[in-house]
Amino acid sequence: MTAKQVLITGGAGYVGGWTIATALQQGFSVRATLRDKGASETVRRNIATLNVGTERLSFVEADLTKDESWDAAMQGVEYVLHVASPMIPRQGLDLIATTRDGTLRVLKAAKAAGVKRVVITSSLVAAKPAIVTGNPTDETVWTDTERTGIGEYVRAKTLSERAAWNFVANETSLELTTILPSFIQGPAFGSTTSPSQELIARMLAGKMPALPPIALSIVDVRDIVKLHLSAMNAPEAAGERIIGTAESVWLLEIATTLKEHFGHDADRVATRVMPKWLAYCIALFNPQMRQFILDLGRKHQFSATKAAQLLGWKARPAREAIVATAASILALAGRSRS
Repeated sequence: MTAKQVLITGGAGYVGGWTIATALQQGFSVRATLRDKGASETVRRNIATLNVGTERLSFVEADLTKDESWDAAMQGVEYVLHVASPMIPRQGLDLIATTRDGTLRVLKAAKAAGVKRVVITSSLVAAKPAIVTGNPTDETVWTDTERTGIGEYVRAKTLSERAAWNFVANETSLELTTILPSFIQGPAFGSTTSPSQELIARMLAGKMPALPPIALSIVDVRDIVKLHLSAMNAPEAAGERIIGTAESVWLLEIATTLKEHFGHDADRVATRVMPKWLAYCIALFNPQMRQFILDLGRKHQFSATKAAQLLGWKARPAREAIVATAASILALAGRSRS
């Protein structure tokens, strides 16, 4: 039988690369989009480190900011995993427009090509309540994009997911599922890491002498990729919004895990927590801190019950993802674990 053809966007990225490798392992033929096709050899080398064959892998150059190439990319495709999305604002880049318009380009091309289902990587930041309650947040919650203090990335992910659901609202031929991952950690994809792993890299390098009072919901990249592929295949996932997360942990808990597991390699990891007032002051001048300003001193809990009940999905503990992240960072830096 001919393997089913899957288009995966953002093939040169961290999550995209893990998604390609896992789809190949599961027997799919994969076509991956790259902004620059010259990155294809790096992707193949990274996949080779996982002992996965690339005979059923091909690449196409396509850019989320341009209409060209998307119709051709969709030809013969049954499923689309739209993983590509900018995370960090760059000079000259409108993060909201790029994320939203890129998503709509993918959906329009998928519809025109007769694609069966599109699975979009949204984000848990698109389902954040304004207040912390005693109950875990589920997929019925949408972030208020008009709320003062939320960052551009949060607005971009929320508005692009809204646009996607609006696009398919009256569709009968194109199915949509959105996956809402929390803070993605885990092993590097060969030589490729994620901007989200920079936090642990900075902690290991001693660049965070005091920890902001921030809690993060964490999920391992290997688990979130499996959730994408399960949602792609399962009939019952059509039309669903699905959270993928393990548990929420304070930065102090991350630091403690690093200290316990990595010995002298974690000597520079700080365990002092800065007062909330100081974190607020730093946020006035630091864009990275500013994106967490509404969450200082607050620990959100999120529910992955739908993923478990609908798809039988279970995330490994956050501690395992933290350890895998740090081990990869140390290995890529040439530092051995103590």
